[in-house]
Amino acid sequence: MRPTPSNRYNPNDEEALLQELEKGFARMLIIRLDIEHLTGKEAIELVRKR
Repeated sequence: MRPTPSNRYNPNDEEALLQELEKGFARMLIIRLDIEHLTGKEAIELVRKR
């Protein structure tokens, strides 16, 4: 089983974790970004290798 950050820094205190999460939900904001198009330049070092 992979440790979660909460278990890593405060093991065996599930109740405190849940209380802290409930307090923070009012201030929480999640933003999702969907990339539709991505452009970029090729590094000059790669161009010279051709």
